[in-house]
Formats: sequence, structure tokens, C-alpha cells
Amino acid sequence: LREFQIRRHTFESLLTFNIFDNISRIYISNTCVPSAKLLRRLVRACGGHCTSIETKANVVVGYTPQMNNNIHEKWILDCITQGILLNKNQYMIVNTNDIMT
Repeated sequence: LREFQIRRHTFESLLTFNIFDNISRIYISNTCVPSAKLLRRLVRACGGHCTSIETKANVVVGYTPQMNNNIHEKWILDCITQGILLNKNQYMIVNTNDIMT
């Protein structure tokens, strides 16, 4: 993350990070690690738009009570590290409450 921040600051006028610009709204749960605040800053720095209302989001990151196709916060970090929008289906969080035993 630090490397990304340094690179973005150094080359801000030359490079444009628009990784998340095609996703309308991203909700980031407060249960995320790293913190939701940091993840929101990273998403916005890469062209994304965050929402504080889970039901208005196109993508829900982290654990939430709803658990409707939520994805792991590692998706955000991996997208930024690789510089592309990765398939979020590979980062789905399995809701263990729905699994029959």
C-alpha cells in the first residue's frame, strides 16, 4: 500500500488510476482489515465511488448482516496491486449461516 501511495504521489500528474470507475457504488464494511476508511480512500483514488448505504451499492466489500454476494476486501488490494479490475467472483465470501449441516 505504501508503495502505491508513493507512486501515486510521485507520478500523480502523469498516471491516472481508473481501476474502479466502471463500478457505480461500492459499500465497504467497517469490519474490513485494513480499515474501511483506508480502503475507501484507495477506492476513490482509483476512480471508484463509495456509498455508506449497503442497499444502494453495486458491490459490497466485507462482512455485513445482509451477506448478499459480499466480496473479500482483498479484492480491492489485489485490483490496485495488479492495476486492473479483477473478477470479483473469485473473492466471494461464503455465508456460513446459509450452509445446511
